[in-house]
Amino acid sequence: MRMYQPALGVLLFAVLAPAAGAQGERRDAGAAYNSPQAVFDAAQAAQKKDDYKTFVACFTPEAQKDMAAGLAFHALTQQAAARNDEKLRTQLKPILDALTKNGLTDEVGKKVKLNPASPQEAEKVQKEVQGLIKDPAAFAVDLMTAYSRTEPFNRKPPDMPTPQLTDVKVDGDKARGTIVVKVQGQELKQPAEFAKVGGSWKLAPQPQPAPPPRPAGRPGG
Repeated sequence: MRMYQPALGVLLFAVLAPAAGAQGERRDAGAAYNSPQAVFDAAQAAQKKDDYKTFVACFTPEAQKDMAAGLAFHALTQQAAARNDEKLRTQLKPILDALTKNGLTDEVGKKVKLNPASPQEAEKVQKEVQGLIKDPAAFAVDLMTAYSRTEPFNRKPPDMPTPQLTDVKVDGDKARGTIVVKVQGQELKQPAEFAKVGGSWKLAPQPQPAPPPRPAGRPGG
């Protein structure tokens, strides 16, 4: 399945381990950014403050769809795990409530095939999940907020590195650069893509193949 994945696991929101804490200050979701660096910096600042609305608004509409689908897929897996487990339902209540609020009730979730047998089937499931989400940006904010209120997903790494954007090259309404981050003394690099939408630069990460879903079970188990 192709869906939004966090760049190097540090810049972009980690679908399976959102940041902890309250939602923080909410800036105007319509803020305009006059360069790729500006929107890159804004996304990092929003992530650090748990300002999910501003963070999501830093991405193109297409990336928001991929982000929402990735969050939905994993949340639906947790919904399935909690289906016959009252204790787990209590633990995951913020996540389950966010799904229900956005129309992904338990009955809807039962119809989603969470273990596609082939890449082709995975693409079909991806489109199906995207079709269930009426407002991808709002859905992503709701799920991120829910994860921030749920153990163990709300635990922040004690030494999260700060990524840097380098080698930015602008070509009309598109731009590319390189995200550089040092992890345990090792320098890691990953391409970064941007697009101008309505006069403002946005992050435009390309969807990557997601790892096979974990078997349904308890969080962190």
